[in-house]
Amino acid sequence: RPPNTAASSVIDELTQDVFVRAWQKLGTFRGESSFGTWLHRLAVNVIVERFRTLGVARERFLYEQLLDRLNADLGALKSCAMALAECDVLAAFAERAEALNWCQPQLRETSGIRILRGRHPVVEQVREQAFEPNDLILDEDNRMLLITGPNMGGKSTYMRQNALIILLAYIGSFVPADEAEIGPVDRILTRIGAGDDLARGQSTFMVEMAETSFILRNAGAQSFVLMDEIGRGTSTYDGLALAQACAEALADG
Repeated sequence: RPPNTAASSVIDELTQDVFVRAWQKLGTFRGESSFGTWLHRLAVNVIVERFRTLGVARERFLYEQLLDRLNADLGALKSCAMALAECDVLAAFAERAEALNWCQPQLRETSGIRILRGRHPVVEQVREQAFEPNDLILDEDNRMLLITGPNMGGKSTYMRQNALIILLAYIGSFVPADEAEIGPVDRILTRIGAGDDLARGQSTFMVEMAETSFILRNAGAQSFVLMDEIGRGTSTYDGLALAQACAEALADG
């Protein structure tokens, strides 16, 4: 608290933003040099806080004025933004298709997928060596592929590249392949890689089984399903049994 009544009146005036008059009154006091230092610090803090408050209020006022001005033409601004976004996406699709030699996919009403010399759009760009293209043919008589091979043989890359090609085709882009004919695909479901969620008490195997369960419950006749190394989180024979059971469930479905 201030040391005397005279000083208290100065503080009262400060709280009312009358700093100039209060500072002048300080010169009429005797023996208040220590209070003068304290008053100076307080006055500076009051002024800084006052300007900060005024600055925030001014910023909010200007922002609200801008919103009011934009609201008057909100419909036109939304239409303009949508048109620019569409042009941006289509221009990016066209540039990538031309620069990377992609082909126009054919979307069919009949079931089946036929991709000739497909390539992974990302791996192809980061590899120093040429990417070896691969084919994928699925139809009514051949609805499932069992892919085997050595480590680092490209199995996961092959699976992912076909999912990416299907996704690119369905969003309206050209695709990294020589030819691509794609039938109806209602969803892409994947179980690839290993990872845990220990913060939630889920081990690698638990996460793998939860993802597998979701796929088995939600996959339909027109779903594109990728399941990479099912059962890797448990023993050999248990893992083989799980992989076989999942394959049979998907094939019968």
